[in-house]
Amino acid sequence: MGRVVYPNAHHVEVVAREMRQPDKDEVACFEHTPYEALMKGWLASTICRTVVDDYGDPIAMFGVSSPEEVPPGVGVPWLLGTPALEDISFQFLRESKYWVQYMGQKYGYLANYIDSRNEVHLRYIRWLGFEVFEDRGVPVGPDNIIFYPFKRTS
Repeated sequence: MGRVVYPNAHHVEVVAREMRQPDKDEVACFEHTPYEALMKGWLASTICRTVVDDYGDPIAMFGVSSPEEVPPGVGVPWLLGTPALEDISFQFLRESKYWVQYMGQKYGYLANYIDSRNEVHLRYIRWLGFEVFEDRGVPVGPDNIIFYPFKRTS
């Protein structure tokens, strides 16, 4: 099993060091290291949490922010994790729905972009009730990797 706790700097260090390759690839498109992406997410988020395993070891961080460049009432959800998430996949999936609803209570509209190369993440956010706009992909980063916008209204 696992649990969700408030984040700290140690969590950022561990998740950054152990991050899943698809997540590393995604943050690299924005020219961030895993550590930079997690630190930025933690500091910018109005809601931020860490998923820890039974031993208290951090295995993922997630949150929602509302940057100045997005309209009021829009939250930008994010999640970066380690391969250890697979060890608690059933519980993680079940509790993900709760956290998306929780974020949706603060923001009536949740939206972000997702790496088009990651089929697992695409299935996951669709399962959570997000709509993905594959026809509106935008190139990101020096390699022009296509990212799809996605959204969900509460």
